[in-house]
This record gives sequence, structure tokens and C-alpha cells, in this order.
Amino acid sequence: MGLLDRLFGRMTPERFAEKMIEVLRQVGIEGPIEFDAEEFMLTFDDHRMYLGNVWDEYQAAPKNMKQQVLEHFAWGLVAESEMPETFDEARDMLMPVVKGRAAHETMRLRGMIEGELGMAFPAEVFAEHFIATVAVDLPNRIMYMSREQLDEWGVTLDEAMEVALENLGGRGIELAGAQGSTYMSTSQDSYDATRVLLTDRFRRLQVRGRHVVALPNRDTLVITGSNDPQGLEMMAGIIEEAAQQPRFESGIALVLEDEGWTPFMPPEGSPAYAALRKQFLGSLWRDCDEQKELLDRLHEQEGTDIFVAEYSVYEHQQTGSLSTMAVWTEGADTLLPQVERVGFVTGAPEDPQVLGMAEWDRVAEIAGELMEPTDYYPPRWRLRQFPSQEQLDAMDLDSNLPGNR
Repeated sequence: MGLLDRLFGRMTPERFAEKMIEVLRQVGIEGPIEFDAEEFMLTFDDHRMYLGNVWDEYQAAPKNMKQQVLEHFAWGLVAESEMPETFDEARDMLMPVVKGRAAHETMRLRGMIEGELGMAFPAEVFAEHFIATVAVDLPNRIMYMSREQLDEWGVTLDEAMEVALENLGGRGIELAGAQGSTYMSTSQDSYDATRVLLTDRFRRLQVRGRHVVALPNRDTLVITGSNDPQGLEMMAGIIEEAAQQPRFESGIALVLEDEGWTPFMPPEGSPAYAALRKQFLGSLWRDCDEQKELLDRLHEQEGTDIFVAEYSVYEHQQTGSLSTMAVWTEGADTLLPQVERVGFVTGAPEDPQVLGMAEWDRVAEIAGELMEPTDYYPPRWRLRQFPSQEQLDAMDLDSNLPGNR
């Protein structure tokens, strides 16, 4: 830390780590605490405390609340001593939690990098882009259930989820009208977004068209109708505001169909289409960007030569509409994200030759046997071989390439 930083009190990552260590000492953490500046992480005992979320909330908090942010996270780390010993003791404390699926994937990849495959808690995929899991609602912390803890209690995730949903249902849903037939959950108990799981209660709520929800963070649940343009535009604005705040989860809206919640996008003619599509693509771009960073680190650690292609969003110059693309490069073992258009590149890295682009569905139809699915989220396909000239000709490549946005 520089002298001027100390003299003028400017908060740096190093100084922030020092403040966090001071608070950890106050709540009883003893022994060595090491700061890893590259990972922005504290390590002590068997804990790894990533400081990214703490830093974001600290920066966003009013000056008189900053210390409370640090204390909240510190007390959360010692909450393990409060964990019930049996499932019966935990029954009344169990709550379901809905989170953006990328958060779970990030934990899984970090676990692979650090050799701790159990870092990612057990969860079920919900509405394609989210996950649902079970946590114990402790006084100072929401503690996600590890697979080891469930095994120790002798229950499955499904059994724990059934009890957790009963507890959530007992709390009900508190709604406030935001505008017309648009509502927001106002429970403010850290489970507002999770109430999307109370599907039957939403079906009884009067909206224009089908029920549409957004869950940009755990304390925000917006509900409107698929035929309510003003409500959908308001929803997009709430998502955009939440995306600038700590603990953002996802900007992907969901619609309630007969079979349950599925991803939602209004028709292109809707006034809300552009705004909601921007949030949808923005969420996937953020998730793919973080995923690429972690996969690159994992491959470097393993000594594996795999090219993790970027997920790019570009804007059409004439229409202003947004589209997504990624590049399939000849001679490179590649992990390709799912995008709308695929560009094909050949030649030496110092002098690449762009052959053109094709729609994803057309690429999958012609060269699907070369695209090996993986278990990553957001979805990626392993490409070990470049399409033949015959396959490229059949794709009818478009030579007009957009600029990245």
C-alpha cells in the first residue's frame, strides 16, 4: 500500500483486507490469516474467504453502515458452530434458495482449480438459468447445505427441499403494487426471489397475460404480465438498476407456463423487447466472461491447450438490434459458447483468414457431429476438428462480419 493511500484514507484491496482481518479477530478467529492479492482472498484454518462480494457491498453501503457489512460477513464465518446436529433439529430452520445458475458454476470451477470438488453445494437446475438449493437460516447467516451435511443427516436434497418449501410457504408472499398489474415482493427477508418456487400462488395473481417474473437479486422479485408492455419495461429498468449493485444474480426473465417457469422474451414488436433482450444477453455475457477466466486458469494449471472462445455481443449498425457470436478456429481445440452466429477462421494466428459466418442452427445441422456437448454452464461445445470444405460450403457462409460491441 502506498504512503498517499494511507495518508488520505483511500481504500485499496490491501487496506480492505487489513480491515476484514481486524474484524475477523474481533469475532474470535485465531491463528494465521493470509491475504492472497491475486485471488483477492483470505485463507485461515480450513476457510477460503473470497472478498469480491464483501468489497462490492462495502463500497455500496452508506458510510455509517460499512462496518456492519464487515461484521455481517465475519459473523457468518463462525456460524458453523450453530449448525444443528440432526435433521429434526434443523427442520424448522430449513429454507429453499434460488440463485443464478452461474454462481453455482463459478463455485464448481473454483473447486476444480483448488482441488476441492465439494465446494459447489448440491442443487437442482431451475428454469434453465437458475438453481434451487436448501440452506439453514441461521441468525447471522444463510448457510447452504453441503452434500456431506445432508449425508450426515441421512436425507436427500429432495427430502430437505420438501421441508424447506413448506417453511417458505408458511411465510407467504407480501406484495406491493408497483404500477397497474405489476407487483414487487416486499418481504425483505432474503427470500423474495426464492418465492418464485411458490408457483400455485402466482397462478392466482391477476396480471395481463401470462405471469412473468424477474429475480435480479435475492431481495427482488418483480411480477407482471406478458401482455403488459409498461410492466415489462418497468421490469427491465429494475433489472438494469440491480445489475449495478452487489449480489446481482441474473437479468433473465421467466414466464409461467403450464409445465412451470421457463425463460421469457416478449415478441420483437413489443416495446419491452429491446430492453429485456439487452438484460438477457448481458447476463449471459457476464456469465460467459467469468466462466472463460476460470476455464483459462484451470487449463493453465492442468497444462491443457484448449482455446476458450469469447462470447461476443454486437449491435447491428442499421437496426440497432443485438446479436451474439463466437469464433470456430481451425487447428485449435476449442470450447465454443452457444451463440446465435458462428464465425469460421483459418490460417496462422499472426495472419488469420476469416471465411465467414453462419447461424448456429445451420452450423449444428451441418457439423453437429464435430460439436461435443459439455456439462458447463453457460453451455459450451468442445470442438476438436474443423469442418471440411464440403461442410463449410453447405453452411452458405455470410462474409459480412460485424464489429464487436
